[in-house]
Amino acid sequence: MTGKRLQHLIVVVPGIGGSVLADERMRPVWGDARRRVVQVLADPGRLSLAEAPTLHPVALMASAGHIPPFRLHGYDGLVLGLRNGVGAGGGVRVDTATPTVPGYTRDLAADVVLFPYDFRYGVAAAGERLAEEIGLRLADLSPRQRARRVIVVGHSMGGLVARYWAGLPGQAGLCRAVLTVGTPHLGAPKALDWVVNGAALGRGPIREATTKLLGEATDLLDEVTRVLRDWPGVYDLLPTYRAVLDETGGGGVAGDPALLPADLVRRLGVGYVADPAFASRVAAAAAMHEEISRTWSAMDPDVRPAVVPFLARDHGTPNAVYLRGGRLVVTDDDPHWQPNAGWRGDGTVPAISAVPSELQGRREVEHPVTQRHTPMASAGSVVQVVRALTGDSGPVRGDETFDARVRLGVDLDEAAVLGEPVPVRARLIHPTGGGTSGLGPQLEGIALSLLVKSADRSVEALRVPMALDGDGWAADFTPSARGAWRVTVEVTGLSGQAAPRAEDILGVIDPEDPTAVDDGSPR
Repeated sequence: MTGKRLQHLIVVVPGIGGSVLADERMRPVWGDARRRVVQVLADPGRLSLAEAPTLHPVALMASAGHIPPFRLHGYDGLVLGLRNGVGAGGGVRVDTATPTVPGYTRDLAADVVLFPYDFRYGVAAAGERLAEEIGLRLADLSPRQRARRVIVVGHSMGGLVARYWAGLPGQAGLCRAVLTVGTPHLGAPKALDWVVNGAALGRGPIREATTKLLGEATDLLDEVTRVLRDWPGVYDLLPTYRAVLDETGGGGVAGDPALLPADLVRRLGVGYVADPAFASRVAAAAAMHEEISRTWSAMDPDVRPAVVPFLARDHGTPNAVYLRGGRLVVTDDDPHWQPNAGWRGDGTVPAISAVPSELQGRREVEHPVTQRHTPMASAGSVVQVVRALTGDSGPVRGDETFDARVRLGVDLDEAAVLGEPVPVRARLIHPTGGGTSGLGPQLEGIALSLLVKSADRSVEALRVPMALDGDGWAADFTPSARGAWRVTVEVTGLSGQAAPRAEDILGVIDPEDPTAVDDGSPR
């Protein structure tokens, strides 16, 4: 292998669902194998903590895809970027930490370590295992060589794992920086929706339509919900801020604060929220977040690692939660009772949550990206920051702000039913904060279009022009095959800057056989 050995150890920690898990015989239970997806919807019990308490993390998910009801992150793009873009001459050595796989031997000379973990058990369990892994990798180095040697790139929940690890005794001094990419530092309403209302294929009208079209197959989602409600990892993603507005006259009105997830026990009091397990699991997750906050606040500033939060704004994101008519309703509305109204998020994580609590309000530390949550880990700017850090180039700061250019926001649901139209909406946001109307004379030459491709390339790509619709653009398309589709919104005719674009994965379910899905890998 060519290239000079790096002086830093780069560790990649994926988000929830981003690790391939295998059973005792090393057969994949979650993830992809030989271009075949092993899925939870067909047999949810295989991922149950009660039925399968021990699963082996064997790899990071390669390609983005869809395993109902999950939209999945793929990390091949990030790994390729690190291979080719970091170090003198490229060619860095990459190892995957799989200590429970028979015959595995660590490559202690590896520059990049991929860290799959059993995401079902949550942040603390993964953080403690990460400390063991890093300790073994640095064991032969002197204290001076170990100091500030580790750079962690954590996507989504992986950023929480990295922060928890760095707060464990003796770990902060090992860490050069923690890069958190689309990480829900303060939690995400989407997780609350799944815990309280159950797993679903989409939300709002899409949720109602898929439920109706799938008919009896929705019983499968009920079983998925039962399994998910036992995972500590799901509760670790619940909002830690007052995300719920009680419209019945309680919290959020007359000067009263909005509600925390724990408050739902006394306000809702029906369904799963009435189960004692809900309260205990919510409390355990809140304690984990409090431990992260406490340990980072107590760190000596000379020891505290740099934190570089990558986040996106402007995309339709599950953001506002209402207690309405005895039900919990999650919408893409801007929660007016929260600061930074209008920020939206990356499609999964609200922008308000993507920055750690101790860095809230410090715009100079934010690293804006245009990508939505799923493809965000492969953003070129992530690799650029890693390059800067490995070159010891000094403090890392964002090189642009959200207000420096016209931005693109996209509303796209995560799932659709085969043969049904899929609506897509887009907005251009002027640097002054105005919408389409703020573009003035520029608007005349601007055009937006959808580029739609099946992820496995089995169907010819489709381009659909978008039409002006109010203060934005709209279009729809009808997918012709099940599985994962890549939906890209492209902009042309915008002068004075690089054309913004946004991409994400859409999962398409066949109502005749909802357990049949296709891998996102090219054939």
